[in-house]
Parts: sequence; C-alpha cells; structure tokens
Amino acid sequence: MDSKLPKTSQTTDNQQVEQFLTLFMDAQKSIYTYILTLIPSRSDADDIMQETLMVMWRKFSEFEQDREFVAWGVGIAKFQIMSYRKKQARKPYQFSDETFEALADMKIDSKLTDRRLTVLQDCLKKLSQRDYQVMKMLYEKKVSTQHIAEAINRSIHTVYKMVPKIHGLLHDCIRNNMKVESR
Repeated sequence: MDSKLPKTSQTTDNQQVEQFLTLFMDAQKSIYTYILTLIPSRSDADDIMQETLMVMWRKFSEFEQDREFVAWGVGIAKFQIMSYRKKQARKPYQFSDETFEALADMKIDSKLTDRRLTVLQDCLKKLSQRDYQVMKMLYEKKVSTQHIAEAINRSIHTVYKMVPKIHGLLHDCIRNNMKVESR
C-alpha cells in the first residue's frame, strides 16, 4: 500500500524531471563547450560533463528560477573542473592557475567557441604529420612524454621543446584564421 506515491507527488516529480531536462537540453552545448575550453582531452571533458550533470540534477531543487540556467550549470562545471585540476596537478602541460582563472571567468559565446573549435581542427590538419601525432598522443590518448619520445624516435628533451613550438603554431594559425573571418 505505501509503495505507491500519491498521484500529486508523482505529477510534481514528473514535472520537475521534465523541467530539468528541458532546461538542460537547451544548455548542454554551452556547458560542454565551456568545459572543452578548459580541458584538452575529450574523454576527460565527457567525464566532467557527466559529473556536472549529476550535480546539477542533485542541486536542481536549489536552482532559482529567475537565474540563467546556463550560467548556473557553468558555475557547477567550473567546480568540477577545479576538482579535476587538483587531481591532475602533477601532470605536465597544465594551465597555470592564473591562465585557468582567466579562461574560466570568460563569458562563453557558444557560436564563437564553436567557430574556434572548428578553426582549431582545421589548424591541426595543417600541422606536419609528426606534430599532429605528438598533439594527438599528448592530449587525446594521454601518452606520457617519455612514450611520445620513444614513438617518434626523439629525446624527451626534444619533445619538451616541440610542444610549446606546436602550441605556438596552433595559436598563430587560430589567430590568423579568426582575424580573416572578422573582416
């Protein structure tokens, strides 16, 4: 007898689920784009997005209806990213705390960010095969610098020097392509 919820309670729960899902579906792309701007690995970004979703659902009863849902979700994502950064602190190629804060506090324009991701993908294709392989191993496959050095038959010191140069090439390519579009 007690296993069934009263009909009004079920209706309220269903309405809350529906409201959350409607808001989340509209906000999901913007929140994920925000995470991707701060987390280079898609698999890590996916994990952080999932954790963010779970926290958002648990705290949805605290969400103030007059507040922007995307901003609320991005705030939760920021805390999830900070937790991830603490766990990753000893790994090389982390943003400095100052850089992270500057990026994390930027207002997200999802159209501009989508365009930057497209330009980044185009710029990655313009890298030499070796440079592209290094970036893919480093950020997508999370291969250690030592293993990258072995894979490309170079010293670890060479790899440490290569990565900032490749970052510079990508930065210049992105900047130049974004300038062309703004004209």
